[in-house]
Amino acid sequence: MTITESIKSYYNLHKSSKILHTVITFITVLVFLPVLRELSPRVAIDHTIIYVAYLPISLFIALVGIYGASVLPALTLATWLSLQHELTLNITQTWAVTLSLMIPLAIAQFILHKRLGRYARIDITRSTGIFVRLWCFGFIYPILAQAAMYIVGALTLIPDDFQYYFSASEIRLLILNLQSLMMPAVVFSSGLYYLLRFLTSWHYARKFCTRNILEASNRNTLFAWMIVTSALIFTYTNVSQYPVISSYAIPLVFLAFVYGVINFSAAFISLVWPFAIFILITGNPQFIKTVEKQQLLTCFSAFFIVFTIANAYLATMKRNLKQANVKITAAARREPLTMLPNLLLLNKDLQQLTHPAMLCYVKIFSADNLDKHLGFTFRVNAKVAVYYLLKKFLPGNYSVYSVPYGDLLIVLPEKSGRNIMQALLKKLNQAKTYARISDVEVAFGLSWVAYNTQADLSKSISELDYLATTKGLDKISALDKNQHFIEQHMTLDIALLQKLKHALLRNDIVLYAQKIERRNSDEQYYEILCRMKLDGEIVTPDKFIPTITEFGLCGLLDFKVLEAFIDFYHENLDKCQDIRFSLNITPETLADEHTAERIIFMFEKKNKKPDNIVFEVTEEQLFLNERNVLNNIKSLRHYGFDIAIDDFGTGYANYERLKNLDADIVKIDGMFIKEITSNRVDQLIVKSIIDIARAKGMSIVAEYVETQAHQELLSQLGVDYLQGYYIAKPQPLEGIMKEKSASIHAYTG
Repeated sequence: MTITESIKSYYNLHKSSKILHTVITFITVLVFLPVLRELSPRVAIDHTIIYVAYLPISLFIALVGIYGASVLPALTLATWLSLQHELTLNITQTWAVTLSLMIPLAIAQFILHKRLGRYARIDITRSTGIFVRLWCFGFIYPILAQAAMYIVGALTLIPDDFQYYFSASEIRLLILNLQSLMMPAVVFSSGLYYLLRFLTSWHYARKFCTRNILEASNRNTLFAWMIVTSALIFTYTNVSQYPVISSYAIPLVFLAFVYGVINFSAAFISLVWPFAIFILITGNPQFIKTVEKQQLLTCFSAFFIVFTIANAYLATMKRNLKQANVKITAAARREPLTMLPNLLLLNKDLQQLTHPAMLCYVKIFSADNLDKHLGFTFRVNAKVAVYYLLKKFLPGNYSVYSVPYGDLLIVLPEKSGRNIMQALLKKLNQAKTYARISDVEVAFGLSWVAYNTQADLSKSISELDYLATTKGLDKISALDKNQHFIEQHMTLDIALLQKLKHALLRNDIVLYAQKIERRNSDEQYYEILCRMKLDGEIVTPDKFIPTITEFGLCGLLDFKVLEAFIDFYHENLDKCQDIRFSLNITPETLADEHTAERIIFMFEKKNKKPDNIVFEVTEEQLFLNERNVLNNIKSLRHYGFDIAIDDFGTGYANYERLKNLDADIVKIDGMFIKEITSNRVDQLIVKSIIDIARAKGMSIVAEYVETQAHQELLSQLGVDYLQGYYIAKPQPLEGIMKEKSASIHAYTG
């Protein structure tokens, strides 16, 4: 079919549809307008018959709401024919009355379409544009219709039972007239709208009942509510001889509908409410007699109108709150930065699983380096890039979730999960270039476990993370085969943490020292190192520093070591005052803005001058909190301490930092020393560091001096100090001081 034929077919279909709507409208008005006019409740006020609600107004609004402005000509013609047949009016008067009703309706529909656009044709009780719709049809239309009737009444006499619409002179009658037009527009039009839609479309009626009644989440409550409300209405209409009982039934009915608006669908309440009001008005003869006798019609009408608007407001507020709750819930199930599905959504989806599944943990290696060297946003971008790679490579509609920090988790069917993981890892490695962020390549490792509804999800994810990390790159490992080992490892971590805490609080710290030799000099220079007593044994840093760092105990360790050193120094003042000592400060400690202040206070407390004390800081520290780091370094140097840059050459932007940072010593990292005797590049790097340090007036220490060849070459390059196992191994500080004391005693004796 060509484009022209398609357009022509659509045009013909649209045209035939409009013709059908026109015919339906024409017939509906001819059939229903006389019936509704007869059913419209009336009262006698000062011997004048007045409508409580002129129901044909509801018919006009409902038809325009269903079919739109295109049926206005048919609506106008059918109304004219009906009025011509029923009223004792000539042709001109009938047209005048008809147009006084139709022209305001067209104006209201035009304003509504301008304000709502395509939403003007949705269900008239939908909260989208509900107040605009109420304003146009419930206020603008009745007011314009009343004004048009007054104009017609001024031009010609309307001799009929509702002629007072055209000639009322009292303000009270004017208000009653206006309310009798507003009542059907506001209160009854929704019920007639749904009734007409049911009659013209069985499919719509079935869908309405299924969605709003049969499939309601609180269906039993809805049925109970219908029974109670029906009983209240029955009581009001059938016990009129007992005014006390019937009078209290009305407020109970209204309270029941407030409950209904809050708990049930707005469409269902909008269908039932108009019929309930109609029964309340017409079903109890005492109501008509009361308003006739006490002239309370104005109050009753206003009450019904206001209550209907209040219900519309409650329904709108309920829908808005529901939408807000959906949005908040959806947002809570996404990571704020990446907008990827998080563990909250994972937990929800796992509860809805109907087949055996497995959890596949995707470890993204190099994520730490992205964060450390390139910034947080680079890691986030890498994670998002990997997420979309996984979605692209995974067969079927499998879910991928973000886990804390930089990794991802996939839920796979247990039956085919292993094959999917193998193919996935292969595709990820083939597509690494897609996940490159600023020339940093991302690598992957996978671990998995069969999902168990009884297992702790957070614990399983932690174990999967550890397993994927320990097995390394390009490996697929299963948690169910290693679970005992992993649980044992995690238990040991917790146990070690508790031991370390107790050791720190008991000051079970053993100070070691490693000699730093100065070239062509007898200067005594030692770096203070830390060991800990755990279970009666001396433990080296490689056994406890990772746990100390992981659980945030670096600051406590640093100050415990410093406290132990100051106490030792004070007790051995005569032996230590001519020796230079250096102490390490971890990155987390130096980033604390109060660190320098605390260190200075500890030395002043012992009246110790800092002339021979050096603090070693790593270049990495400058990334944690540059302002606090620089302020601490400045304060320590101002007080008299020397500052050494430790492990120089391993971080990012080293030469820039070396240029801008005020320090006294630079320690060249061992990675440049290990192969310096055979690697020309390492020699050039070390030489460049020495030259820059010399220009800054700094001393140079070379670490990892393991051989005589190292010593000779570094001395030739111009290094001031040498440190390593060839010079001296770490020894207990107390033992070194005893040797010094023995040497001094032997020399003087």
